[in-house]
Amino acid sequence: VTAESKAMCQALLSLDNLAPAYNFCSEDTYIRIFQRASKCNEERVRRDLTPHIVPSAELLYVLDRDTTLENVREEMSADWNKCSLLGGTQPRPDYAYGLSSAAFTKEERAKLEKYTNINNPTKFTESMYFPFLLCEAKCGKKNINDADRQNVHSASIAVNAVVRLCRAAGEQSAESLSGHVLVFSVSHDNERVKIYGHFPIIREGRTTFHRYYVHDYSLNGHYGRDRNTGSNFTRAVYRDFYPLHLRRIQQAIARLP
Repeated sequence: VTAESKAMCQALLSLDNLAPAYNFCSEDTYIRIFQRASKCNEERVRRDLTPHIVPSAELLYVLDRDTTLENVREEMSADWNKCSLLGGTQPRPDYAYGLSSAAFTKEERAKLEKYTNINNPTKFTESMYFPFLLCEAKCGKKNINDADRQNVHSASIAVNAVVRLCRAAGEQSAESLSGHVLVFSVSHDNERVKIYGHFPIIREGRTTFHRYYVHDYSLNGHYGRDRNTGSNFTRAVYRDFYPLHLRRIQQAIARLP
């Protein structure tokens, strides 16, 4: 991974001066939520704990009036049926955040429609383009390592879509992506959270997919004082990485024939 991407990940992780969001709660309240949900099934973990780790971009837009997130599209347990696979089964991330059609101009959408096919995906679901943040939650026998494996598979497909778009826009454009984090993932269970950045290595026209460890922490760390770590990182991704992601896609579209 490039030094630039490492620095970006550290900057995103270091952001802690954000105003309280819709998911804010006190240490005492968080501990009570954690103690109850941590003993429950996966559905309860997703309902009660995930919002404190990966807050909803659409709820931040609606409830917190964060207008910069208007064109982020959120999907929950939606099949990625618009893209080819890199082996394995069809992805169905618990949460995926990408671009809505409104993020593009009419001319950009026309270019994407002309470019798109099963091997050159742009839309991964009926309404989400180019995902940039993924989240998988597990509990019980399906532990955090299962979430990691699913995120690696989904993120590699998402990274590949960006690489292929940039390659269609010019080989040099694609080569410039090598080593740069293009997608983030969050894996968690009822005890731990792990954050990764996913990036391609491109050599002699061949692309391989890799991940970079960003951070991990305990949901009960320091008796709840770490409760905002994942939420702050996610909001930093929305604030700082999402605009870069959108701009990268738009610049590639502009160079499409």
